[in-house]
Amino acid sequence: LRSKKDFFKTCKKKHSQFFSFFYKKNNQEGLKVSVIVPKKLLNLATKRIEVKRKVNNCLGKLSLEQKNKNIDLALVVNKKMIDLEQNRLLKIIESSLIEITV
Repeated sequence: LRSKKDFFKTCKKKHSQFFSFFYKKNNQEGLKVSVIVPKKLLNLATKRIEVKRKVNNCLGKLSLEQKNKNIDLALVVNKKMIDLEQNRLLKIIESSLIEITV
């Protein structure tokens, strides 16, 4: 997503209690995800990386149907997400991806 400079200007947005989703259709196969944890949320880099790993781990457990969506997706983490358990987090991400249509 870094190479797409106008991504955030031209993408669709969806906000939930735990994430803000910014998404756009891509021409390549598969789901491409970027997880963003703002410094305002967690000052220490180690904590931000820990949250990113937690989300990326859940993304790895998604079904093939959801992984095959041709979408560029930026997940911006909100404060309420930090204390969630892995199972609940996976359910939230799956349900949000089902609602996303491009």
